[in-house]
Amino acid sequence: TRHIAGAYDFDGSEEGKKFENAIGSFGDFRAKGRHFQLPYPALYCEGYDNLLAAGRMVSASGDGWELTRVIPVCALTGEAAGVAAAFAARDGASVSDVDVALLQKQLRDNGVLFE
Repeated sequence: TRHIAGAYDFDGSEEGKKFENAIGSFGDFRAKGRHFQLPYPALYCEGYDNLLAAGRMVSASGDGWELTRVIPVCALTGEAAGVAAAFAARDGASVSDVDVALLQKQLRDNGVLFE
């Protein structure tokens, strides 16, 4: 599956790391107790003002791709990309300029888990 070369490449080494720009959290479907947050810049490429990726197309490599290719993470990235796209369109802004704090608030209000 092809994927973007995003502003951040999620490689799976981020277990337990907290990101200020996270779009939510997820577990490792292969190993109980492993926890990850996915940073928003894994959903966009710098230089492409109106392009967001979701699902298997996010910027991920190695074990990061294994972690992000499953349905729960695809749903997480799809929701985050949709909300971010709506904010960018509303504000006439690039997707990289979306206010991440507002994005996180909306995602939390929608029930997305961050911890």
